[in-house]
Amino acid sequence: MKEKAQNYKNHVRIDWVATGFIVPVALAALPISIAHLVQEPGWLSGYLVLAAFAAALSVFKMRGNAIRVQNRVIRLEERRRLEKLLKGPLAKRIPDLTTPQLIAIRFAADAEVPGLVKKALAGMGREDLKKEIRSWRADHLRV
Repeated sequence: MKEKAQNYKNHVRIDWVATGFIVPVALAALPISIAHLVQEPGWLSGYLVLAAFAAALSVFKMRGNAIRVQNRVIRLEERRRLEKLLKGPLAKRIPDLTTPQLIAIRFAADAEVPGLVKKALAGMGREDLKKEIRSWRADHLRV
Protein backbone atom coordinates (compact mmCIF):
# COMPACT_ATOMS: atom_id res chain seq x y z
CA MET A 1 0.00 0.00 0.00
CA LYS A 2 1.38 3.37 -1.00
CA GLU A 3 1.69 5.81 1.89
CA LYS A 4 0.16 9.27 1.65
CA ALA A 5 2.63 12.08 0.93
CA GLN A 6 3.51 13.94 4.11
CA ASN A 7 3.89 17.63 4.74
CA TYR A 8 3.83 19.95 7.74
CA LYS A 9 0.03 19.91 7.94
CA ASN A 10 -0.44 16.12 7.90
CA HIS A 11 2.74 14.64 9.38
CA VAL A 12 1.44 14.13 12.94
CA ARG A 13 0.38 10.55 13.61
CA ILE A 14 -2.22 9.60 16.17
CA ASP A 15 -2.44 6.11 17.61
CA TRP A 16 -6.22 5.76 17.67
CA VAL A 17 -6.19 2.52 19.66
CA ALA A 18 -4.28 4.21 22.48
CA THR A 19 -5.96 7.60 22.20
CA GLY A 20 -9.50 6.43 21.53
CA PHE A 21 -9.68 3.30 23.66
CA ILE A 22 -6.84 2.52 26.08
CA VAL A 23 -6.45 6.01 27.58
CA PRO A 24 -10.19 6.62 28.11
CA VAL A 25 -10.72 3.18 29.65
CA ALA A 26 -7.72 3.61 31.97
CA LEU A 27 -8.84 7.10 32.98
CA ALA A 28 -12.48 6.03 33.48
CA ALA A 29 -11.42 3.26 35.85
CA LEU A 30 -10.16 5.78 38.40
CA PRO A 31 -13.42 7.67 39.15
CA ILE A 32 -15.39 4.42 38.92
CA SER A 33 -13.13 2.77 41.49
CA ILE A 34 -13.31 5.84 43.75
CA ALA A 35 -17.14 5.77 43.56
CA HIS A 36 -17.03 2.09 44.47
CA LEU A 37 -14.78 2.87 47.43
CA VAL A 38 -17.23 5.51 48.67
CA GLN A 39 -20.21 3.17 48.27
CA GLU A 40 -18.50 0.11 49.70
CA PRO A 41 -15.50 1.09 51.82
CA GLY A 42 -12.98 -1.63 52.42
CA TRP A 43 -9.53 -2.95 51.62
CA LEU A 44 -10.57 -4.40 48.28
CA SER A 45 -12.22 -1.16 47.16
CA GLY A 46 -9.13 0.77 48.26
CA TYR A 47 -6.92 -1.60 46.34
CA LEU A 48 -9.08 -1.12 43.23
CA VAL A 49 -8.49 2.65 43.43
CA LEU A 50 -4.76 2.01 43.71
CA ALA A 51 -4.83 -0.45 40.79
CA ALA A 52 -6.84 1.97 38.63
CA PHE A 53 -4.37 4.75 39.39
CA ALA A 54 -1.46 2.44 38.53
CA ALA A 55 -3.15 1.42 35.26
CA ALA A 56 -3.71 5.04 34.22
CA LEU A 57 -0.17 6.01 35.17
CA SER A 58 1.21 2.97 33.31
CA VAL A 59 -0.52 3.97 30.09
CA PHE A 60 1.11 7.40 30.14
CA LYS A 61 4.52 6.08 31.21
CA MET A 62 4.57 3.43 28.47
CA ARG A 63 3.63 5.96 25.80
CA GLY A 64 6.20 8.45 27.10
CA ASN A 65 8.95 5.83 27.19
CA ALA A 66 8.16 4.69 23.63
CA ILE A 67 8.39 8.27 22.38
CA ARG A 68 11.64 8.80 24.31
CA VAL A 69 13.20 5.73 22.66
CA GLN A 70 12.04 6.87 19.22
CA ASN A 71 13.54 10.31 19.84
CA ARG A 72 16.87 8.75 20.79
CA VAL A 73 16.89 6.64 17.62
CA ILE A 74 15.97 9.64 15.46
CA ARG A 75 18.71 11.69 17.14
CA LEU A 76 21.28 8.98 16.36
CA GLU A 77 20.08 8.54 12.77
CA GLU A 78 20.09 12.26 12.08
CA ARG A 79 23.53 12.83 13.59
CA ARG A 80 24.90 10.08 11.34
CA ARG A 81 23.08 11.55 8.34
CA LEU A 82 24.43 15.03 9.10
CA GLU A 83 27.96 13.68 9.41
CA LYS A 84 27.65 12.52 5.79
CA LEU A 85 25.93 15.65 4.47
CA LEU A 86 27.72 18.50 6.24
CA LYS A 87 31.26 19.67 5.66
CA GLY A 88 33.67 22.01 7.43
CA PRO A 89 32.67 24.16 10.39
CA LEU A 90 29.01 23.19 10.10
CA ALA A 91 29.87 19.51 10.60
CA LYS A 92 31.70 20.36 13.82
CA ARG A 93 28.54 21.98 15.21
CA ILE A 94 26.35 18.86 14.91
CA PRO A 95 26.57 18.21 18.69
CA ASP A 96 25.12 21.71 19.28
CA LEU A 97 21.79 20.73 17.71
CA THR A 98 19.04 19.87 20.17
CA THR A 99 16.97 16.70 19.94
CA PRO A 100 13.82 18.63 18.89
CA GLN A 101 15.82 20.35 16.13
CA LEU A 102 17.19 17.01 14.89
CA ILE A 103 13.68 15.55 14.95
CA ALA A 104 12.49 18.41 12.74
CA ILE A 105 15.45 18.25 10.35
CA ARG A 106 14.80 14.56 9.67
CA PHE A 107 11.86 15.58 7.47
CA ALA A 108 14.06 17.67 5.15
CA ALA A 109 15.52 16.42 1.87
CA ASP A 110 19.31 16.22 1.80
CA ALA A 111 19.68 19.40 -0.29
CA GLU A 112 17.82 21.47 2.31
CA VAL A 113 19.72 20.17 5.34
CA PRO A 114 22.70 22.60 5.42
CA GLY A 115 20.43 25.66 5.33
CA LEU A 116 18.16 24.25 8.00
CA VAL A 117 21.12 23.35 10.21
CA LYS A 118 22.34 26.95 9.97
CA LYS A 119 18.89 28.18 11.01
CA ALA A 120 18.74 25.66 13.85
CA LEU A 121 22.14 26.73 15.14
CA ALA A 122 20.92 30.34 15.01
CA GLY A 123 18.16 29.33 17.41
CA MET A 124 15.22 28.32 15.24
CA GLY A 125 12.96 25.82 16.99
CA ARG A 126 11.38 22.55 15.91
CA GLU A 127 8.07 23.84 14.56
CA ASP A 128 9.62 26.75 12.67
CA LEU A 129 12.21 24.41 11.15
CA LYS A 130 9.47 22.07 9.94
CA LYS A 131 7.60 25.00 8.38
CA GLU A 132 10.77 25.92 6.45
CA ILE A 133 11.01 22.53 4.74
CA ARG A 134 10.11 22.62 1.03
CA SER A 135 10.96 19.05 0.00
CA TRP A 136 9.50 16.77 2.68
CA ARG A 137 10.97 13.34 3.55
CA ALA A 138 8.12 11.33 4.97
CA ASP A 139 8.39 9.35 8.20
CA HIS A 140 5.60 6.78 8.24
CA LEU A 141 7.16 4.66 10.99
CA ARG A 142 6.72 7.04 13.92
CA VAL A 143 4.11 5.89 16.43
